[in-house]
Amino acid sequence: MFGTKPWIGLLPVFPVGLIVALGLARNAEQESVTAQSSAAAIEEQELATPEFDGSGELVSTDDDDAQATPAWPRRYRVDGDDLAGELELHEDGRVEVRGRTFGGKHAEGEPFAFSGSRADDGGVQLEQPVKPKKGIRYFLDGLDGERDEPEPVRTSLNVADDGTLAGTLLEREVKATPAAETDDLIALVIPGLSTNIWNQYGIPYLDENLGVFAAYGIAAERVDINTEAGVAENAATIASAIRAAVERGQRVLLFAHSKGGADTVTALSDPANQDLLPHVAGFVAIQPVYAGARISDGIESGELIEHIARIRSERIGKVAEQAVRKVTDAAFEHLLPLINLKEKDGSAAAWRDLRTADRQAALAEHPFPVERIPTVTVRSSMSGRKLLKMQMPDGERKFRMGKNALRTPLVVFQRFITSRYGEANDGMVSLEAQAIPGALADVVYEDLDHFEPGVRGESAITPTRLTQDALERVLPLLKPAVPARD
Repeated sequence: MFGTKPWIGLLPVFPVGLIVALGLARNAEQESVTAQSSAAAIEEQELATPEFDGSGELVSTDDDDAQATPAWPRRYRVDGDDLAGELELHEDGRVEVRGRTFGGKHAEGEPFAFSGSRADDGGVQLEQPVKPKKGIRYFLDGLDGERDEPEPVRTSLNVADDGTLAGTLLEREVKATPAAETDDLIALVIPGLSTNIWNQYGIPYLDENLGVFAAYGIAAERVDINTEAGVAENAATIASAIRAAVERGQRVLLFAHSKGGADTVTALSDPANQDLLPHVAGFVAIQPVYAGARISDGIESGELIEHIARIRSERIGKVAEQAVRKVTDAAFEHLLPLINLKEKDGSAAAWRDLRTADRQAALAEHPFPVERIPTVTVRSSMSGRKLLKMQMPDGERKFRMGKNALRTPLVVFQRFITSRYGEANDGMVSLEAQAIPGALADVVYEDLDHFEPGVRGESAITPTRLTQDALERVLPLLKPAVPARD
């Protein structure tokens, strides 16, 4: 899953990862924590679908004139297990389905297409041509003129009780629901700490999420931030990306993970960027470092190294505390830029800006204008997972360095945050600190670690599923385009 360089998975937590390696022997006895299915942890709540005017203020949705008959083609969002796509229903009865399946060898998904027609009962009949397997038999049959072409794959989607379309597609149960208008929308995807290095070395971080956007026919691009830089620098880059999209006449959906959430909140909170807010149609914050990261607090206070190495001497603890801070600073300022194939600069602010005191001071100075931006949060904690015996997707329970190296530190960090602060967490950020007050929707998973939103792991919540859940919540909430001025 991580290519031929599994050691690269430790880069985002490199300084502390070194400490973890030294302290593994001291963590042999770990408590067992049970968790409910993460799928059942999604909060069930009925959400109104507000409309926004050009200034970002909420307006009434009771006006019947606003409910215009949708133009052709009529679009549906198609969702299934590791499947995402779009269905277009044309006025003449033609039907087209395009999308991608996930979970195979390509993280961005495998494309598929069906075509067909609308049935008299409102359902749709679909078929997909099948390419013949060209081998020696295919060649010999052609010489005799008796070659049999394979029959196309045929299926149908029927009208369900709730008015949606449901059926089977590519051996998966799927559901098609009316889709929001997204032709003028672009999703700007903002990655987390040090993750530009992940992608450079073969870890497909956020590739699957971007594939889901493509399957839905929604334009999306990764914002080219320096993920080893501080919050202020990245916020400026994000603001520039939003401004460029606005100049192209696009509405913007922001989709940010981890530190990318803090970077995005800072960009939107900056008084210099208030002119951009009417054009930000929505914001999905996934495990955002909103109120602070306990791991950064632990590095600053020295409590993390004391927890890992079981240091009991105050003098040794002080020396270790200073050493960890210096090593962490040096890693972001010198080591990670050396490994980075693109960015040659880094900053200690990358981790220091995430300390709880720093985040709360920033929010106090410039509060996040959540009332002007439809915001959906995706938060999680992770169940206690055995350090050297993790549950793999194929059901086995064994240690595999290539698959577990990325997540081994998270188990240690999760234990530290739980024991020191008594807070549920995803191995990096407390569940409570991920919350954005005033968000219109809040999706919560109970068994999802801090890396799994962008890279498949042992959780049943895959990047595809998470992205589908998030978009299901945010798309109906999107602000319309700002009317053009005469």
